[in-house]
Amino acid sequence: MELKTVGTAGTPESRPEELQWKDKVVAIFEARGGTILDVVREIKPYEL
Repeated sequence: MELKTVGTAGTPESRPEELQWKDKVVAIFEARGGTILDVVREIKPYEL
């Protein structure tokens, strides 16, 4: 059986564009002691 290359995974051309973030915080990750570990921001709509 012959193997063929189907895609170009891992090349810069095949990677999706970086996400664009809004300033609105939609979630906060907080440790039990009250320390803020991370925040999640709203994603801007994708435009072609």
